[in-house]
Amino acid sequence: MTLNAASIYKQFCARTLPFEDWTHEAHLAVCWRDLQERSPDESLVFLRRAIRSYNTTVGTVNSDSSGYHETLTIFYVAVISSLAAPSLDLVLRSPLTDRGVPLRFWTRDRLFSVEARRRWIEPDIQGLDFEVPGQSSTVSATRASFSQSLRPNGGQDVHDVRCCTPDLTRLNER
Repeated sequence: MTLNAASIYKQFCARTLPFEDWTHEAHLAVCWRDLQERSPDESLVFLRRAIRSYNTTVGTVNSDSSGYHETLTIFYVAVISSLAAPSLDLVLRSPLTDRGVPLRFWTRDRLFSVEARRRWIEPDIQGLDFEVPGQSSTVSATRASFSQSLRPNGGQDVHDVRCCTPDLTRLNER
């Protein structure tokens, strides 16, 4: 998939990105592009405001059942920051940014609860192994448990989430 991060980011910031183009991948592109200029904590502050503003512009209500989702936003800022990927393509190809990955850490009921939409909530299936932006401490878990949970097909290794150059040799084996 080829996306132009600069164009998506510019349109998103100007609130001119068509609603139908505000996909999961566009969310990732905006986050990755913003992290090129800001720290994870600064990006989180920006994204909270910008996503809510964009949603309002395109007619999406930010409520307890739609629009902005705090836990998912923090999760993907943390994941994309941890990847430290030099290109959007590497972010999009990473198994860590798949839209289903959060459900390896949270049950569906907990992740899509009003509480999770409003504020960060800890995972209830297993912990994370990276620093969570906007939180006072590092989420505790072992790197092995995090890596194990993300192994496609029950055991194939994926790249280290903190690595600057992900091991792309196994990404297409999913």
